[in-house]
Amino acid sequence: MTSHAVSVAVGYQCINTRGAIAHGRRTELHYDNNNVASKPIIATVEQLFYSYGGAKVLYSVEDIKDELIKNGPVVSTSFCPSTAFVSDNSIQQRDILIVGWKQLPSGEAWIVQPLCKEGSRVSKVACVAIGQYGIDDRCVAPMNSFDNKPWQSGPYYDTSMRGAENVWRSWKGLKVTTTSVDALFRKIGTTKLGSLSLPVVTVRNELKIAHSRKARVSSITWDAKVNSFNVEFNFI
Repeated sequence: MTSHAVSVAVGYQCINTRGAIAHGRRTELHYDNNNVASKPIIATVEQLFYSYGGAKVLYSVEDIKDELIKNGPVVSTSFCPSTAFVSDNSIQQRDILIVGWKQLPSGEAWIVQPLCKEGSRVSKVACVAIGQYGIDDRCVAPMNSFDNKPWQSGPYYDTSMRGAENVWRSWKGLKVTTTSVDALFRKIGTTKLGSLSLPVVTVRNELKIAHSRKARVSSITWDAKVNSFNVEFNFI
């Protein structure tokens, strides 16, 4: 890969990792250059983050630690490893993802996660001493929280989770009301509600669509008292 391709790949590595944080677990969807409709010319991590809403540059160890704690991984764009380090760790990239830090007998060190080798899902992490090889001279982080990016495939049913934002994803099911079954069918993409083919949909918090769960529509009943339909979802 060219240095530009590596830089963009590390940027997407950061985006997808932060997406898992926003989603709260492993994501189903994965973002890369194939998701960019207009295919703009992007050659650096910073340009990539700007295409997703902005980037911030971190120059101090304290700022990097604060960003890691509050928002997730950052990308070092100033890493310049020695030949010996490259040989010992099989890391051949200048832009690299920092996912945390730890205390070693020799002092504090950043935990870095190189790009995966082809065919692998996760790469082995390595440690780089704080201040070593210029790793913390300049780091970049996305401004986007990725709370409003979809991380599971559709069809989608978005609904208000007001008052239950932090607990609804532990529920066994969910009941919502709607005045229009047509609107419901358009959202979930089907009118087939037979017991043999209950549709699978992704239920999302309409204010933070990254917060979502797969569910089956188990029933739709009319409630004459409130002139609306009760729709029950069983989470998978």
